[in-house]
This record gives sequence, structure tokens and C-alpha cells, in this order.
Amino acid sequence: MHTPIFPKTRPFLKLLAFFGMFIGMLLVASCLTLLVPMFGGNIMDTRTLLWVQCGTQLLTFLLPVVLFVLFYESDERGFLKADFRGDSWVQALAGMAIMLLLVPVIDVVTQWNDGWHFAEPLEGILRQITERSQKLIEAFMSDTSVAGLVLNILIIALVPAVCEELFFRCVVQQTCHKWFKNGHVAILVTAILFSLAHGEVYAFVPRVIMGVLLGYLFYYGRSVVVNICAHFLNNALIVVLFFLYHRDIIGFSPEELPSLGWVWNIVFVVAAGFLFYVTFLRKERK
Repeated sequence: MHTPIFPKTRPFLKLLAFFGMFIGMLLVASCLTLLVPMFGGNIMDTRTLLWVQCGTQLLTFLLPVVLFVLFYESDERGFLKADFRGDSWVQALAGMAIMLLLVPVIDVVTQWNDGWHFAEPLEGILRQITERSQKLIEAFMSDTSVAGLVLNILIIALVPAVCEELFFRCVVQQTCHKWFKNGHVAILVTAILFSLAHGEVYAFVPRVIMGVLLGYLFYYGRSVVVNICAHFLNNALIVVLFFLYHRDIIGFSPEELPSLGWVWNIVFVVAAGFLFYVTFLRKERK
């Protein structure tokens, strides 16, 4: 508990200030990246890029959350929904299972979204952005050592899961909820912003879907632990699949998962919905 600096600020102004912090930290992170070669770092080295990615995540997503709580919230633990009781871990396991069940369906939506077309030269620019992002991820995943796997799980899976859930669900979603007075609208707006922040038009819709799912897990679970675990599983699954693919243990690329067919996709969606109802909605109604 602490005394906030600006305790009575309106939600809209809080959001403006928060996104201002985000943009400011993004500029700082960009400047620090340019300084890496001056201190002997090789910006073309994959391991160096990985640590730069980690620093960027901490600066742009985590630090604004810390400042937001310092400026506007008195009960930091209550606001961040830092609930580590036993029930939260049970819900976290359910959230992870729901996320896993929906992976095949989200992959189908990803393939559909990747087929979008725009007028030139816009499409060429958007494709270049997507390809640059994919090449960066592939460079990170090219390390087939066990040490590389562990480092990728920490930096690519865990750090973004923690930072982005604190940023989007704890701050953006809750502040939008206070502004719009409607939790469902807040979830949708936050999910759209969550997808836009990743900057990939050809993965926009699946990230909105994932953002909506994470939003409802937070809305009904009331614990950031649930969200971090579900988000971490989604990221870690990609890291592990790339690791297995590059070591020739599996014969398919994580970017092109085998199709299970509509029957199994429907079964998985129904199972995820039932698990969500049993774990979250039924508890809410009681």
C-alpha cells in the first residue's frame, strides 16, 4: 500500500498518460539499441538481439506498469490481481488447458488471416514487416542447444507473458473497464490494442481472439497468475515446437501445424467452452 501521486485522475487521462509512457519507453529502448555497438556488442548476433528483445520488453511494457501504479493506484497488489492462493493455481491449470485446446482453431484462423490481400504498394510493405518478424523469430529459434532452449523459454516465453499481461490486462483492461463501465467492451478494446501492438496485420485476427480469451480469463479468474500461465504456455509451446523441428524430432514446422479437420476443431472448442464454464463461469454464478 502506498499513497498515489495522482489518486483522482479520470480513466481516460490515465490511459493517455500510460500510452505516453509506453511511447516514451519505446523511444528510449530504440536509442539504447543504437548504443549497443558502441559498447562492443554485435547487433547482428542472435544472442545479443535476444537480450535486446528482453530489455525492450522490460522497458516498454513493465516499466510503464510500475509508473502507472506509483502515480494512480494505492493498493498495488489488489490492482495487479497478484493472487497466489491455491484456487488461482487451479484456475491457471484450467486456463492453460483451454489455451492448449484452442491452438488448432487459432491456427486455422491464422492461415485464413495470412491470406488477406491489400492494394499495392501497401501489401508489399505489410508483407515485408511480417517476413522481418518471422526471420527474427526463426533466428532466435535456430539455437538447437539445451541452453538455447532454456534461454528462449525465459526471454521469448516467460518475460513477454509477464510484461504483456501486466500491461494489457492489469492496466489497459481494468482502466478501460472503469472508463466504459462495461467489462466486455473493455476486453474487446484491449484485445484489439494487444494485437495492434504486435504490428502484424497478417496475424491480427488470431491475436485478437487470443486477447479476448486472455481478457475473459482475467475478468472471471481475477488473478494475473491465470493469465501469465496461459500466455506463457502459448509462447513456450511455439519455442519447444521450433526446438523439436530444428532437431528433426518432428517433421512439421510450427508455422504450418497439421490440420486436424473441422470435427476435431469443433470438439476442442466445445471442450474448451465446457472447461471455461465449469472453472470460471459456474464459480462466478455461485
